[in-house]
This record gives sequence, C-alpha cells and structure tokens, in this order.
Amino acid sequence: DVADLDASAPGWLLRNHFFFFFLHAESVNLAASYVAAHREAEGVRGIAPVVRAELLPAASMTDLHINGPVAIKSAIARGISPDLAHVAALERFKGAVFRQILDGGRYTISKTAQRGGGRWRRVTDGQPCAFCAMLAGRGPVYAADTVTFRSHNACGCSAELIYRTWEPTE
Repeated sequence: DVADLDASAPGWLLRNHFFFFFLHAESVNLAASYVAAHREAEGVRGIAPVVRAELLPAASMTDLHINGPVAIKSAIARGISPDLAHVAALERFKGAVFRQILDGGRYTISKTAQRGGGRWRRVTDGQPCAFCAMLAGRGPVYAADTVTFRSHNACGCSAELIYRTWEPTE
C-alpha cells in the first residue's frame, strides 16, 4: 500500500521473501544438477563435491527492502508521484529478486569451482550490458584465487565450469 508503506511493507516483504527463498533454493538445486551432468559429460571424476550456495536471509531481506519500499519512499521524496514511484520501484524490485534468485545457481557453480581448484567463465544471456560482455569475453580466467561471481539487478549471466582447455568461438 503506497499510501501506508510503513504498515504494509513488513507483510509484503515477508510474503515476497518466502517466494524468493523457494526460488533461490530451486536455482541452487538446478545448478547442482548441472554441475553433476556437466562433470559426467566432460568425463571428470574424483574432484571436490558440489558446494551449494547459502541464502543469507537478513542480507537478502535488506536488499529487497531497499529495492522495494525504500525506493518508493526515496522517489516520492524527490517529487515523483506515488503511482510512478511505485511502478519504478516494482521494476527495480523485480531486478533485485531476479539477481538474488539466479545468484543461488551462479554461486553454487563458482564456489564449486573454487573449492575444487577449478576454473569457471561468465556466460551471458545473449543481451548483456557492456560490463558483463567484457567480463564474459575474458573466458575462463576465474579461479579459487581470483573472484567470486558478481552480478547486478536483472543480470542474466551465469557461470560455466571449465575442466579442459577452452577455445573461444566466433
């Protein structure tokens, strides 16, 4: 309720967080299945087990709060009409939820590579922002001693484990 965000936001956030929690777990499960199938397809055996990404409830709730109710209040304070502030915040909120859900799978893959001493590369969704395209173009340069997967709201990138020599294609 945009007219009474202080009263309506807590219940709204809890309902959305429950839905988000379920989808995050599904993303982790899909990534774990992918890792097993990918290893089998690559003929890789005897390496570290899959590392399932954990959801940090307090951090994810804060992120959803900032990208939802706080974004609405901030826009209204800047003089934007409540209706337009709500529409803009909803898009921002959807992007944050999308990012957090997919982070479950992305982190499962990148952390599995890190635990096993392997490498991974960034793969885009086909419509990446310029920054993601640049990171993807680097190939499988990410390893245990480099970085963890970082994404932004509405980011459609994923991680791919690399077990062998990787050659880029056109």
